Amino acid sequence: MTKRSFAAMAWLLLCGVSIAAECPLEHGIYTEASSGAILAFHPKTAEHGIMTSGVFDLTLPNLKQSFAGEITWTAGRNSRPYGFIDKTCAEPAGTEEPEACWLWHGNVYSVGNGTVGLIDDDEMMAPQVILLADFGHALLWDQTFLAANPRAQAMDLFKRSGCAF
Repeated sequence: MTKRSFAAMAWLLLCGVSIAAECPLEHGIYTEASSGAILAFHPKTAEHGIMTSGVFDLTLPNLKQSFAGEITWTAGRNSRPYGFIDKTCAEPAGTEEPEACWLWHGNVYSVGNGTVGLIDDDEMMAPQVILLADFGHALLWDQTFLAANPRAQAMDLFKRSGCAF
């Protein structure tokens, strides 16, 4: 390898690192290592409210369908980013008890540089890690996921694995 080739490769590597570091949350892609679950964030649309700070799709190994997810701030003095992931359910069950149609719901936190923070909005810089509190436990109770992944493991930490521009 010539010095020029080496310099060009080093420059490309440095550019790639800076582009990855400047990824907004609305384009972040995250992977949960134990289960293989992937969160792919995308920009909000007009249908999402002002309290919505993130919109994503969840894909799970060995399942063809994806699941819609959202992070919305709770109201009140001690508000926090609260997330939920929808799953397919029968209409009467969803009308009577909306939470019955959620694959997961709980608090969401950003983790990076030795600190834990809040997901402010979809235009914030994508954190290194996103914590979906109790996601792994909820996923391991889902019969569809377990049928497709009988030896499944799942945790709550999603590490940034890419940026979809």
